[in-house]
Amino acid sequence: MYNSQLLCTYDKIDFNYQEDLYRVQLLQALYCNKFNEGVINNKVENLYNSLKNELFIKQILEKMKSSKNLELFIHLLGLNTDDVLFRFLFKFEYFVFFHKCLCEYYNNKCVSKKTLDNLLNII
Repeated sequence: MYNSQLLCTYDKIDFNYQEDLYRVQLLQALYCNKFNEGVINNKVENLYNSLKNELFIKQILEKMKSSKNLELFIHLLGLNTDDVLFRFLFKFEYFVFFHKCLCEYYNNKCVSKKTLDNLLNII
């Protein structure tokens, strides 16, 4: 379902190559061999449905709804439903932090305050 063993490193390499590595690592995290929007959307939707009742997900989504950084996107584009906001967590800017949350959750059944705060602080 989700590759919680993947070490996400796209944020640690030369800026010129980050976007390409992000795409590769996103596919690896979702166990996809190639980009297929339908398959990726289905996998993200399944993740959302399996995690939506977890406290850390609720905290993240609430922070997103009140974020000044996301306010324009949320209101102008109508991105105010939890499932749509969840998809935002797979964007380049957030994925490395969200991936760490998911890894901790799947490997330890909890997310540390530090890891969660790292994500919440950039939202």
